[in-house]
Amino acid sequence: MTYLTYNCLLRSENNQDVIDNLIRKGWQITTPPPYNEQTEQSPVWENCQWVVNPLPPTQPHRVSKDTITNRVLEANKLSEMINIISNLDTQQQFLWDNFSWFWSNNQTIISMCQQIDLDPNTILAPDPYI
Repeated sequence: MTYLTYNCLLRSENNQDVIDNLIRKGWQITTPPPYNEQTEQSPVWENCQWVVNPLPPTQPHRVSKDTITNRVLEANKLSEMINIISNLDTQQQFLWDNFSWFWSNNQTIISMCQQIDLDPNTILAPDPYI
């Protein structure tokens, strides 16, 4: 894919004959800048220039306690998790016992995952059932 510009207009072309013709008419080849797909959005043509914007921060999402527990069980770490839960302070134990879902940025759950050597991003990944 070749990108060409003329008076701030952007056009993409694959056909070399068309590209050559456009260049004869004053169009100029412009190449999008490189970007890191892990941290940046794809380049976009904006205000007569290529712009690369950072990815927006992820928003917390809900994850059910059942999903968290199942993921810990699948990782063969349920007994360690039960042990950690039994040692939580009274307020955190109450919340664990009575809440049916948690936000993905819940520091208690993140800490629990780290204590049993599980990736919090995996355990708190979007819940397919909510």
